[in-house]
Amino acid sequence: MLDRVFDGFEAAASGDHERADEILRPLFDDPRCWEVIATDPLMRTGVAYTLGIGDLHAGRLDRAEATFRRVKSDMPDHPEIRRGLAQVHMARGELDSAATLLDPSPRAHWIDRVISAKLAWRRGDTDEAVRRALTELDGSLPPAGHPWDDAGALLQAGQILLDAGLVAEA
Repeated sequence: MLDRVFDGFEAAASGDHERADEILRPLFDDPRCWEVIATDPLMRTGVAYTLGIGDLHAGRLDRAEATFRRVKSDMPDHPEIRRGLAQVHMARGELDSAATLLDPSPRAHWIDRVISAKLAWRRGDTDEAVRRALTELDGSLPPAGHPWDDAGALLQAGQILLDAGLVAEA
């Protein structure tokens, strides 16, 4: 079973979220498999995050939220799960709900800061969104742990600048 989990992670890391879902979703949905996976907190959150982000990208917002919430119920402060839920709320236009899940402070993880920039853009606060995006793109960004998170966050920050007409800065 662990080989299947790692195959699912590998599929997601290569950008094949549908294949990752085909591999991981049956394990997530099977109570006996999930019981084994859940004994390892990193594997538990990794499986849930991989599935939730895949669902988010595919527009399956209800399923993404249910996946994230299943892990959030006993790991309420896990940053990746919290960020995933924030992105689900943003995708639905529930901007206030998304804001409660993000840490917009300068000390926050840089992915929180990029998502906060996107939230500012969605709220119509163009100056704040551009300021935040420029700050993140000008800084030295440590890897977040998931290659697609890193790339996605950078693309979101760059998109804010493009939308603001700051092509050279993007």
